[in-house]
Amino acid sequence: MHISRPAGGLSSRDLLWARLRAWRLGAVLSGLMVGGVLVLQLLRAGARAHWALGSLFVILGIAAGFLALAWGSGRAAEGQPRARKYCPELVEIAARAARENGLPVPSAVSIVGHPVIRVTAHRFPRRTVVVQVGLPLLTTLSADDLRIELARDLAVTAEPNPAAARAVLRKRLQFSGIPALVEAGRTSRLIRRGTAFLDRTAQFAADIEERADQAAVQSAGSRLRAAEARLAAARTLTSFDEFASVYRRLIVRRRRVPRQFFSGWLECREADYVLPEDRQSFVSAVAEELRLHHPSLDGEFAYLAEQEPAGAAVPVLTAVPPVLERTVARAYAKSFLSGNATPKLLDWHEVDPEKVFGPEPATESAIEAAATVLQRPATAVDVLELLSTRDGRRDLTRVLVAESDVTVVGDPDEALRPGVAATGAVVHELLTHGYRRLDALHPCRLTAPDGSVLDANTAAAEALTSPESLERLRGVLRTASQLGV
Repeated sequence: MHISRPAGGLSSRDLLWARLRAWRLGAVLSGLMVGGVLVLQLLRAGARAHWALGSLFVILGIAAGFLALAWGSGRAAEGQPRARKYCPELVEIAARAARENGLPVPSAVSIVGHPVIRVTAHRFPRRTVVVQVGLPLLTTLSADDLRIELARDLAVTAEPNPAAARAVLRKRLQFSGIPALVEAGRTSRLIRRGTAFLDRTAQFAADIEERADQAAVQSAGSRLRAAEARLAAARTLTSFDEFASVYRRLIVRRRRVPRQFFSGWLECREADYVLPEDRQSFVSAVAEELRLHHPSLDGEFAYLAEQEPAGAAVPVLTAVPPVLERTVARAYAKSFLSGNATPKLLDWHEVDPEKVFGPEPATESAIEAAATVLQRPATAVDVLELLSTRDGRRDLTRVLVAESDVTVVGDPDEALRPGVAATGAVVHELLTHGYRRLDALHPCRLTAPDGSVLDANTAAAEALTSPESLERLRGVLRTASQLGV
């Protein structure tokens, strides 16, 4: 079955002009200047030798540049780990997703570090469809979920001009922060151009998204199943980004990355959400966000937001080959570095937590919010006591939401993850009294000056559910404070 196409849409020329009008003028002029200098150099060389030979150089240079632009991105996947070598099942999953929707079967499938699916289509020098699948998706999604997600992303290849369509979607992603700047009163020529571009291509992008949902439903067999797969993928994306952001400092400033980076994420994935309400809040927030981006599946995501979070599925890739993990970890880290910088691979035990987390900040948001609620200086104990009651949790949540610049999707009173907030306050207070992190992979495992070890995440979660545990943790915090260590 073929997915449907909208009655309207933008032509190839419309798409090109929309992109050109959104570009920075400086970027366009610099490209023209580089090309012009190259042509002048070739003409100069030809004039010195022989005009006919110089003309040949010009023609060959222009042809080589054209081929490099047209062919280079089409072969982008060749420098990345091939799925056929490390995960042959993925190649068949992608092919099946395409066939189910009457789409071109991918010519190449590769594995990348970012937890996304990228589809690139080319018509020159040959018609190709290149698919890149993030390793985090392979290690968390089931074969069915991944097939549904691949069908969703492959839907763009049904466009009359798939390459131009993908370019427009990428440009929209680059300009996604412009509405917030406009709302804040910012203005500039680029912001005006970006706003006009977003307005011009809004319906086109909505049509693309709707057909992508159609393709997912076609492969899933039902709208709810398609929404479940989308939620699973979005949950992986959010979880991995939360984990990886902690180590961005290590990657960018130190140019280091653990060679077992992805295995470390799998070990710690959603580990902070010890309490059931923490996990429910996390999944519900992801589902509510998806409602904004997938209006055709709004009802399904609203339903999933109220359900118990699904358990872990049997992933496509149950064990990550060490060679694959090292290659992808290095490529992932390199994507954040400028120039030809190459990050060094380390084992987790070689990573200094101080190089990852840096000095402890002077303040902690949950403790400051507790001080606002109580109208007096507060400690981690106050945070725990507020979080242990419904009214206290609501008051703390409202202050945190009001004082942050984070947009809350859904009910603001349900936005707080109590276990996570409690852990942050406990870790902050203990670190200011001489406790230290044991390793870079488990930032909530702390060691006291006397050598005793405390898992602050588990201790805080237990303190919120047991009066005995709360009293025990209160004693630990009191002791650390009194000793002044």
